Amino acid sequence: MMHDLFFRFESPLEPGLRAVCTRLDTTAGGRRLAYLIEDPLKKWLLSCKGCGDCGIQHLAFLCPESQCPKHIRNWACGGSSNGRCEVYPDHPCVWVRVYKRLAAVGRAQEMASTFVAPRNWALNQTSSWLNFHLRRDHQSTGCDIAERCDADGGCPFRRENALPPSRRMQSHSHGGSTD
Repeated sequence: MMHDLFFRFESPLEPGLRAVCTRLDTTAGGRRLAYLIEDPLKKWLLSCKGCGDCGIQHLAFLCPESQCPKHIRNWACGGSSNGRCEVYPDHPCVWVRVYKRLAAVGRAQEMASTFVAPRNWALNQTSSWLNFHLRRDHQSTGCDIAERCDADGGCPFRRENALPPSRRMQSHSHGGSTD
């Protein structure tokens, strides 16, 4: 996938992209240039809100900042009903949309095995591209929650450990909430 080529730490392009981002980050003009290239593109394609800590790859390329009024990065809030948003009932819950997108390509189970670390609000209105490659965002190896989750392969924060077995995936497959 094209996104993985540019936004995976294991990508063969990563050393070059990190070098470019390091150079851009040395001046205010460089940081502004990166943001001015990224921002219009992501607004147009993804309804991006410029959070600086992008989570689209975890939500089937739906932005949790623009698609969820509560900015929830891990499953529905519990207030959604019949697949509709609690805050804006005329809108579908973004998590129902995520589930449908992943289910359509046989990847719905990923929702139960992935924890998305909280957004770093200090990065608001900065370039998520720079933040990713300079390892300042939630995906960096320095993320305390990510380290705890990945250290032994078990994560106390993962959904499958938080939900009773009878409620795992079952609730969302019928469009209901997880609470």
